[in-house]
Amino acid sequence: MSHSDDTTKQDIIDKAIDLATTGDPSEAIRLLWPVMLDGTQRDQALFALAFCFEKAQNYATGYYLYTKTLEGYPSFTAAAVRQQACRRVVQDQGLIEDFEDMGHRECTICTLRYRSEFSLCPYCGSEKDEKAPARKEKKPDAQEKEPLPGWEDSSIFETLQDMGRDAADRIQDIVESDAVKKISER
Repeated sequence: MSHSDDTTKQDIIDKAIDLATTGDPSEAIRLLWPVMLDGTQRDQALFALAFCFEKAQNYATGYYLYTKTLEGYPSFTAAAVRQQACRRVVQDQGLIEDFEDMGHRECTICTLRYRSEFSLCPYCGSEKDEKAPARKEKKPDAQEKEPLPGWEDSSIFETLQDMGRDAADRIQDIVESDAVKKISER
């Protein structure tokens, strides 16, 4: 990647922060999608993305993204301060969301978790279950086990994964249904 590409990505990040600050955080989030798709630039954009979600008053997601930022950069003071601000709002307003539960899925491109019902990743804009770019395959190690018979056809495995995701989506719909909410209130 050339220096001018790095500068352009940094310009996008700066513009996104400005947009979020001046009142258009949703557009700022979409502006960051190409940077989030670029694995070499994703870390730099993650704090800006968290800031944009916070400015969009999506505090649970902002908290999650600041936490992810801090996993990679634990001494990033600004991220820690913003994370705690989001945490307070989330707790005060009862907006607690568990991004590790079965109602969330990991994006195959940016690897961040988002709600299963979304058809696009809200962080990088990739479509649900979009395939990650192909990686160079390593040569099999002599000690690696042979794949199970019948699994040579990857479509079987993909079909089973899709069925599992559909089941998880249906369960989440049931959990969030009005009938379950009424029962929970009793």
